Amino acid sequence: MDDLLHQRRQVAFEPGLDLGNQRIANDRLERALAAERGDAIAQLNLGELLGEGTVVPRNRIQAFQWLGLAARQGNAWARNRLRPLAALMSADAIKEAKARIAAWRPKSN
Repeated sequence: MDDLLHQRRQVAFEPGLDLGNQRIANDRLERALAAERGDAIAQLNLGELLGEGTVVPRNRIQAFQWLGLAARQGNAWARNRLRPLAALMSADAIKEAKARIAAWRPKSN
């Protein structure tokens, strides 16, 4: 999370970024921070972003991790997104994502 805080500070003061892009970058970082604190909706959103790879680089292991964490909290949408995502992943990648879910703990502010 310290890396995310550092990135947020950099984005907030990065010269050359117009106000709209600064807001978008800060919004993404806020969502990531909320996901790390255990917010199921933020975890769902982050998982979908990572799975799609349109806004951030695609990372299916991380996508599965965040969707799995949201599903573990009872988020049905996240649970329904896991099966199609898993169909695109190797068995080793799924195993790694599940290990990350098992080891994950929410971070404090």
